[in-house]
Amino acid sequence: MQGDLLRHRALLYSGCFGAKCDGARPIRRYAPKLQRAVFRAEFVKDFHKGLKIGQQQLGRSAAFGVDFLAIEHQWGKADFEYSIHAFPSQFGLSGLQTTDLLALLGFQLRNCAFRNGRPCYSVEVIPGLDLSRFPNAFDAAYGALSEAERHLNSCGFQLPQPEGWGYFTGRTGRRDASRGVLGDGHSAAHIEERNRSEDEAFRFIFGWTVVGPREKGWVTHYRAKNQPVSAEVMQVLEFLGLRSFNQCQFFDFEECWWSSFKYVEDDHRPFNRSIEHATGAFQGLAANFSPGVAKLLEAHAQMEPYGLNLLPISDVGTRTTEDLHKHIDRTRGADRRAQAGGLPDRFDVAISFAGTERQHAEALAKALREAGYDVFYDDFYPAQPVGQEPVRVLSRNLQQTLPLLRHLCFKGIR
Repeated sequence: MQGDLLRHRALLYSGCFGAKCDGARPIRRYAPKLQRAVFRAEFVKDFHKGLKIGQQQLGRSAAFGVDFLAIEHQWGKADFEYSIHAFPSQFGLSGLQTTDLLALLGFQLRNCAFRNGRPCYSVEVIPGLDLSRFPNAFDAAYGALSEAERHLNSCGFQLPQPEGWGYFTGRTGRRDASRGVLGDGHSAAHIEERNRSEDEAFRFIFGWTVVGPREKGWVTHYRAKNQPVSAEVMQVLEFLGLRSFNQCQFFDFEECWWSSFKYVEDDHRPFNRSIEHATGAFQGLAANFSPGVAKLLEAHAQMEPYGLNLLPISDVGTRTTEDLHKHIDRTRGADRRAQAGGLPDRFDVAISFAGTERQHAEALAKALREAGYDVFYDDFYPAQPVGQEPVRVLSRNLQQTLPLLRHLCFKGIR
C-alpha cells in the first residue's frame, strides 16, 4: 500500500485518485488520512522527523570518540519509533574506522536536524531497549572488530570498509575486499597440493590451480574439525568471502570452504608480489584464522542485544534450532513416546534454563521433540502430580540423558 500511496501522491493533493480522475469523483473524505500516511512514508526513515520528538543523550564512546543520541519519534497516541544517532569525532591512521562499524551495523549517513545540520549516522532500533550502556557496548564491539581485522589481515583477508575516512575528509575511503576467484576452486586442468597446516578448529590445504593459460593461482581449502559447522561460523565464513564446495578432493570428498589468489605477472620486481601475498597469507592461517573468527563473533555479540547485526546471523533461537537439526538423528525415539499424561520411561534430553530464557528454551524443546527425542521441559508436563514417585522417576531419567544436553545454559551459549 505504501508504494501505491507514493505513486499517487500528486493525485491525492489535487483531491483525486485513480487512473481516470477527470474531475468526476474526488476522494476528499479519505485524502487527509492518506496524506498523513504519505508524509510518514516519505520522512520517517531518515530518523530526523516526527509529529513529536523526544531526545536522550546516551553519552560518549570513551575509547573511540563517538557521541550517541537516542531519539523517540511519535506519530500518534500509541505510534512510536526509536532511533540512535552517532557523531564520530576521531579517526585512526589505518584500518577500519568507527564509521565503518556504524555502516556495517546499518547506520545511514545524513545531515542531522538535531545537531544544526551536522552529518550523523542514524539507525532504527526496536522499542523497549535499555540504551544506557550502548556506548560501552559499541566500544567493546569496535575493539573486538579491530582485533579481528589484525588477525585476518595476517591471513590475507581484508574486511569490508564501506566508509573509511570519508566522514572526516569528505573523500570516499571505501576499500574492495575481493581477492579474485579461480573457477569453482576444484575443477581445473591442473591441481597440485603445495602445503598443509591446522589450528585447534580448522585444517587448511594450500594448492596451485591452473584453470586456463591465463587463469591460474592458489586455492586455500578450509575444513572445520568439528562437523557440522554451526550457523554462526558458517555466516562468518560467508562474510569473509569464502565459498563452499560439497565434494572437496583434498578432504576425502567432504565439504570444504575455499578462497583463492590469482597469479599476476610482475616483471618489475625480483620476487613476484602475488606469490609473496598468497604464501604469506597461508602461513598466517594457523596462528590467526580462528582467533580472527572468534573476535568477529565477539563484536557481533556486543551489538546483537540492541537488534543490530554486524554479521548476517539469525537470532539466537533460530540458529540454535538450525544447529540442533544438523546434529539430530531423526530415526530414533519413536518407540519411546510417552503415554498420554504420563512420564516416559526415560528422557533423552533435560533442559534447565533461567526464567528470562523461556522463549529460547521452548523453541529448543519443541525442535527436539519433533525430531523424535523424549524431552523433559516443564511446560510439557504441567499436570504431573507433586510426589515422591515422579521425583524418583525424573531423577533416574536425568542420569540417562545425553551428556551434551543434560544442562543447557543459553546465556553460556551467547
